[in-house]
Amino acid sequence: MIYPETSQHIVLDGDTARTRLTDPATSHEAADVSAGSRAASQAAVARILEDASTPLTHEDIIRRGTWEYGYRFAASRFRTATHELEEMGLVEKAGTVRPEGRRTRMTLYALRGDA
Repeated sequence: MIYPETSQHIVLDGDTARTRLTDPATSHEAADVSAGSRAASQAAVARILEDASTPLTHEDIIRRGTWEYGYRFAASRFRTATHELEEMGLVEKAGTVRPEGRRTRMTLYALRGDA
């Protein structure tokens, strides 16, 4: 059973519920960091794709973001940010590639030409 007083959320304009009113302060702080991380990771992926001369796979984005740009996001955050940008219409799938030694194809991503 869900009790109404434990399911209340703090929701700011343009934001989604991340914590309950009854959650400890550390949970609220973590939610704030998460929101900043989301925007920052989207900007990072957009920059990586903008600077690339060819479309990139998720692995390319993660490698470049981590080693060449020094971003400190988890691999899953890079992948999620790419898909978020795709949903926003800023990134598009640009084909597939099968790297040598792999049995599966990998999707290539690029900034939309009209973005």
